[in-house]
Amino acid sequence: MLYGAKKGKDKGMRLNGRLSTERVWSPVGLTSAKPNARVSGGESIFDGESVDNATGTYVSKGAPNKDDQLANLRDQSVVFGDNVNLRTGYKYKDEVAPYIQALEKINKKYEIRTDNKLNQLRGTIGQYTDKVNQQEINKLKKPIVDFLNNKADEQKQDREMMSYYPSYRCGKDRLPGYAYGRPTILDTIIPTGTGALLSLGQYFQAKNQRPKGSDIYAGNPYEQAALNQMDSFRINPYAIARANADAERRAAYQVGNIGGLTGGQRGAGRIALALGTMANNAKALSDIELQNIQLAQQAAQAKINAGDAYAKRRMAASTQDYENYASAHAARQQGMQVGLRNFMDYLNSYMSNEYKRKQGINMLDLYQQQIDLDKQKQLSEYERNLERKASSKPLDLATLANMYSVRYPWKQPIHYDFTPKMTLR
Repeated sequence: MLYGAKKGKDKGMRLNGRLSTERVWSPVGLTSAKPNARVSGGESIFDGESVDNATGTYVSKGAPNKDDQLANLRDQSVVFGDNVNLRTGYKYKDEVAPYIQALEKINKKYEIRTDNKLNQLRGTIGQYTDKVNQQEINKLKKPIVDFLNNKADEQKQDREMMSYYPSYRCGKDRLPGYAYGRPTILDTIIPTGTGALLSLGQYFQAKNQRPKGSDIYAGNPYEQAALNQMDSFRINPYAIARANADAERRAAYQVGNIGGLTGGQRGAGRIALALGTMANNAKALSDIELQNIQLAQQAAQAKINAGDAYAKRRMAASTQDYENYASAHAARQQGMQVGLRNFMDYLNSYMSNEYKRKQGINMLDLYQQQIDLDKQKQLSEYERNLERKASSKPLDLATLANMYSVRYPWKQPIHYDFTPKMTLR
């Protein structure tokens, strides 16, 4: 079986899925057995089912307050552990240590003969002698065993009372509010304060951002050169006029050299040539002027088209620039709002947690008041038991001296060899 928490210990240790045989602590000392519990250094194991068979062991190995020693315990075994006696304020292991050591010394010094063959050889007188010796030994052991049984009952009552409270775990002495320490204001202000500072940093970072618009317009770099080139296109009429004049001069030369013509005929021929040249020049000038007007119109239309395209591109660039600025401004505002909202959330969280902390402390105080009342009740019951047992035989001076050295460790311990007084009559 596994030792229960109501007697002060956890559920023991399993090795490789099964309990293995070890050198473990037991009520009779170190022995080879299967472990079913764990104890720590300075604790005591007691088995007081009867005075004849009462045994006890002081755990002299292992670290104090650390269950690192394997043990083998029975149902009636009791471990006096590190928890505090609510009646006296001392730890149970310190109260019973001198008694357990005295019981252990008595059992080792006056062992009962268990060899049946040897008992047969010794006869009736030897067995009667053992019986008388055992009676005298029991007189020495009885006050010790009674004291240890009383302490076992007190420890059981304390643990049963404390088991009703939430922070009681594994039979240990942990009163509510003190198992993990009372919560302080730092427990609420540190996590929420850190988050609040980060939220304020987010708010100011967004606030210090300045959204700026950028001109994303990109035009054709050769557009203006092409317009200037179109504007310079013109047809020159003087070249045609010179060609007509040259043709007229050659024709007049031929008329002047033709024989058989009178002077009047030659003059009439020259006049006709001049009129024809003038008519040709007039027609050429008219055609050229019309072509130049068409070229000017084409250049003007190209400029108008280029201006319209520039206006459209500029408008599109301005629209995109405004949208970018609006998006940046909205992101800035959103960052400020998120930072401020997070700050308010952390502030509300702090106020809520602080309220819960104070409420929890008040509940712990109520638990503590109830525990104090139960403790006072236990003390009253303990005093009544003392009154009922006032006629019992007190312990010997040596045991009380050993208890004094345990309760007050700064005093010099008293070393005393326990030698029982025995008479054989």
